[in-house]
Amino acid sequence: MASEQLDAAMNHWKAGDLDAAAALFRQIAATGDPEASHLLAGLLQERGDLDGAEAAHRSVVRSGDPVFGQRSAMAMGMLFIHAKEWPAAHRVLSIASDGADFEVAALADTALVLVCTQLGDAPGAQAALERARRCDSPSVAELAARLEVPRFPDDPVPARELYDAAEDEEDLRALLTCGDPEVVSLAAFRLHGMYAEQARFAAAREVCEHAVAVGHPDHRAMAYRLLGAALDELGEHAESAAAYREASEDPRPEVRLPALIGLAEVCARLGEDAEAKALLRRVVASGHPAHAVHAWACLARTHAEAGETDAALASVWAVLEEGEHTWAAGCVGLLGQLLDRDPDARDEIAELAVLASRHADRDTAFQGALLLEHDALGPPPAGPAEERALRDLDAGLGLLRAGDVAAARRLLRLAADAGAAVRSPRAMVALAELELGEGDREQADELLTYVAEGDDPVRGFHAAFLLQLLREPHPVLEALLDRRRLGREEGLARLRAVAEHHDPAVSAIGAAVYGHALAATGSDLPVAVAMLRSAAAGGDPLALSYTAVVCRRVPGEGARLLRRARTGGHPALASWVAALDGVAALETRRTEAGRRSAEAPAALLAMHLGGLAARNRDFPEALTWYQRVIDAGGEQAGPAAARLGALCHALGDRDGALRFYALALGLTEQEELVAEAACRLGEIRYERGDLEPARRLLEQAVATGHPVYAAEAGALLARFR
Repeated sequence: MASEQLDAAMNHWKAGDLDAAAALFRQIAATGDPEASHLLAGLLQERGDLDGAEAAHRSVVRSGDPVFGQRSAMAMGMLFIHAKEWPAAHRVLSIASDGADFEVAALADTALVLVCTQLGDAPGAQAALERARRCDSPSVAELAARLEVPRFPDDPVPARELYDAAEDEEDLRALLTCGDPEVVSLAAFRLHGMYAEQARFAAAREVCEHAVAVGHPDHRAMAYRLLGAALDELGEHAESAAAYREASEDPRPEVRLPALIGLAEVCARLGEDAEAKALLRRVVASGHPAHAVHAWACLARTHAEAGETDAALASVWAVLEEGEHTWAAGCVGLLGQLLDRDPDARDEIAELAVLASRHADRDTAFQGALLLEHDALGPPPAGPAEERALRDLDAGLGLLRAGDVAAARRLLRLAADAGAAVRSPRAMVALAELELGEGDREQADELLTYVAEGDDPVRGFHAAFLLQLLREPHPVLEALLDRRRLGREEGLARLRAVAEHHDPAVSAIGAAVYGHALAATGSDLPVAVAMLRSAAAGGDPLALSYTAVVCRRVPGEGARLLRRARTGGHPALASWVAALDGVAALETRRTEAGRRSAEAPAALLAMHLGGLAARNRDFPEALTWYQRVIDAGGEQAGPAAARLGALCHALGDRDGALRFYALALGLTEQEELVAEAACRLGEIRYERGDLEPARRLLEQAVATGHPVYAAEAGALLARFR
């Protein structure tokens, strides 16, 4: 059947009906017939479609067919010669030269004489000419006998000296034909770096092919690796994979392992996930200090894209625990996507976010701290009132997005009046935004003022910020209201538009709010970091204050931003910023009593803020404040560690409880804290079967005589007997 179709296609071609011939050739080629693809390439070339002809020939070469693969390689070589693409011509003509058909091989060798000459490879040209002269084809041998390799002029300056003196692209390109393989490779690699930085990937491909063709054999694997990267950027993934495979055969780990990683990434793009993961695991198994971590990072992304949350999180753990800077930030960026897709992984993602927020790399720590702002990582409901308020709040916001304002108002009012310490203020803010959207500015002002005068400085700040936008009408406020009503994606688009506003004062605040919104949804943490840093650097006081509060958990950078905001931020928000900075007076607002400020030492203020977060079971926020006290030392360090231990114990985090209670024992001699820490440590050790340490700790708790913890410890000790 295929033979009959080929005959029919050839008849159409001879008759001049090229469209019908091409259609038939394509139909046959789709079955994997290399002859049809080869003939299709010839027809396309006749029609002037050189790109199509090249693609068809390439598919035949890639098929490995011994007959038509060699012929297509030869035909491609002639196309490249006509286009004066000498490195590309060298690659395919070398394939044709190694083929089974001696006449095609001899013709390829004859063409290689010209190609190698153009590439400055005199030995290569001479070798190709000798092969052509020895071939079994009389006509080709006769032609080769008349050919001579031109004499290359001797350069008075050694190529290596010219390379060392090369300053620009022109100097380096001149060295590609210098005839010294070592210098050719080195010049090509420098040019590749220049072109890649300028996103000139076609030029990068050309110089890498040049290095493969006539560069030094010791550098050929590296040339293939860089060629694979350039081809990948150009979207030629199959060719990229072939280049990476060549490089991955090199015995040197510094060449082989990056090539395996590049090959894995290309395989993933081609949908070959199983091979991609297997390649990355090979690199991980190598134990190489840099490349293994890179492979873990790639595995994290591959598993995340495949929806394999547990495996992705395990890979992120591996990267963060290595302390590697280069790949850690990208892994943290995956966590928001994973949380969106798999809310059940909330606890492990929260742990990873805390770990990332303490990372040595600034961008990683920034992203980790921002991820802790994610709505889904807030404290779980603590009690029936919080649970009811959360249900009403979520349902109300859903109704608001659906356009049912009356029903949304009713549910948000229920949540606001529930007396829930965490959710009721949030519901009040949402209700205020609803009323603003309906034009009731007075009601919105009243609700926001109530939240601003509450005990929680973070929620108070955000309410005060909205009041500022409300009292000085601002484009950002409209975008925020749209976000409530339109849902996440459309709402983020509105905020992004404000962040790109032509007025710098508007765009600075827009960037801060947009960055916070991205962090709160885990959408794009790297962009969130860039937006917030841009907002802080823009010089707008309101944007600086907002950014400082959003970034308060970022180690080092957060504290610096808060200090800047205290002096250079918006005056109307200064008291909340001062409270969160932990170095100024905490101002409590009560409508019936007016305003008063109470001076408090930094440690006591941080203890207050940590206690507020602990009551809400917000471990990341509590850790921010208590850790600040612990790091500062002094008499409050022990109580801070003990409170973190108690919070971990209440949340079921036994490892965290062990860590912080043990720290408390080393930091304080207060009898009550010693009793609590020793009792809880003994209890956990007992549960884990560590009986001797458990006994010592429980006896220490009993010795304090504390009415509660000594009694609990004594009861547990009785089980030992």
